[in-house]
Amino acid sequence: MDPGASVEKACRVIEERGASGAKITDFPDGILPEYPLWTWFIPPVKTHPLCEIYAILRENSVSIPGSATDLLFTVAKMPVSS
Repeated sequence: MDPGASVEKACRVIEERGASGAKITDFPDGILPEYPLWTWFIPPVKTHPLCEIYAILRENSVSIPGSATDLLFTVAKMPVSS
């Protein structure tokens, strides 16, 4: 879980695919660390053992909007040089 490295990798893939002529690039749901929706479906009496992982997930979550998404949008909008 390294949001900075994940964003760098995503930007690199966007640039590579764009240079190859791709107009759209998709990624799996988990490419950027995020606070997972599934945490809300665990009954409150069962969450204590998960507190540490919740804290790690929250610390490493990407905010929208934020610097990570701003960078991704910028790279995605870059013109491809010929």
